[in-house]
Amino acid sequence: MKIRKVSYGKVTSGIRKFGEPHGFPSNAMKHTAYMQVGSSGGAAVNERMQLIGITPGGYYSADGSRFRYGVLIPASEIKICLEEWAS
Repeated sequence: MKIRKVSYGKVTSGIRKFGEPHGFPSNAMKHTAYMQVGSSGGAAVNERMQLIGITPGGYYSADGSRFRYGVLIPASEIKICLEEWAS
């Protein structure tokens, strides 16, 4: 039996560039919902259960002991990617 977890949080930034210093720029948003290893790829939904994005990961303190924030790719960006891929 697989255990599934849900966490709650808020989107804390508008769409902006993330990952540029590491050579992987993408449009993303910050959120406060706690993430664990294995949460990447999970759906981010609003209170009406509408998809607002997908979470590729999060950031922890330098020593790895404290969750700082999560990142989500907005559904609008995912839609653009899928439309380009399908054409």
